[in-house]
Amino acid sequence: LLELTQRPAHLRQLMTQRVGSRVLMELLMYHTTRVADSDGSAATQICQAVVTAMDAEEGESLWEHPVAHVLVKNWLKTESEHGESPMATALCQAYKGKLVSQMAQTNRGAFCLLALSSTTDANLKKSIAQELKKGRKELTKKCDGTHTKGYEALLAAIPK
Repeated sequence: LLELTQRPAHLRQLMTQRVGSRVLMELLMYHTTRVADSDGSAATQICQAVVTAMDAEEGESLWEHPVAHVLVKNWLKTESEHGESPMATALCQAYKGKLVSQMAQTNRGAFCLLALSSTTDANLKKSIAQELKKGRKELTKKCDGTHTKGYEALLAAIPK
């Protein structure tokens, strides 16, 4: 299964199907909480592959995909509950300085960014909060129109 996550076409299929996303969630949780993976390399590999797949050029952005965005959002929430942060770390590294413009380019992506902002890693949390403050104006503009609940929730969570 770990090898499948390193093949972009297979990974995108897993991420966009309900059953496949559950398999990915179990695989990640297995490698972060149940395996004595001292350096966390397997979990890190999975997370980096998922982050890469989210912005792959093939078809629609997975930030707007109804199943893939829920996978990432739930992954981040589960990490927070377990005090782990491989996905949060991978996202912050991949989108450093552009969290708002990349992740919150869609309403569904804004929900993922909201979940990311609740990470338990203090350094990541501080960095995310700074980027959210800088992107407040951009997010406010996106609140005009329909399908804005993600943007509204994210704006409400930004510290003043």
